[in-house]
Amino acid sequence: MPATSTLPKCLQGQPGPRPDEVKVDLATLFGTEALDAINPGLFVAVYDGHVQLMQGDATVDIGGGESAFGDGKALARLDKTPEFVLDDIYPRPSRIDPATLQLLEQVEECRVQ
Repeated sequence: MPATSTLPKCLQGQPGPRPDEVKVDLATLFGTEALDAINPGLFVAVYDGHVQLMQGDATVDIGGGESAFGDGKALARLDKTPEFVLDDIYPRPSRIDPATLQLLEQVEECRVQ
C-alpha cells in the first residue's frame, strides 16, 4: 500500500497527536548503563513482570530480564545484571516454600527511602 499524506476517514478527528509526530527519547526508554564498580545502593532485578523505580522526578521502568540501580543520586537501567544479584540467596517467587511464605505474610509493604 503506498504511503499517503491524508489519514483514512476512520482516523480523522481522533484525539491526541499522530503516532508518527510524537517525539520519543529512546535513550530514556531503552538506554542502559554499564556498571563500572559496585557502589552502595539499591539493586533490582526483575525476572517476571514489571517494576518502576522512582527517585525525585526520575523514573526507570524495568521488565522481565532487566535490572536497575539507584544510589539516592541517580537511577540507571543496567546493561547486565551483576553476578551477586543473580546469586542472591533470597528466594525468587518460584522458589518460595511455606516457611518463607509465612515470613513474607508478616511484611505488608517494602519501601526503600
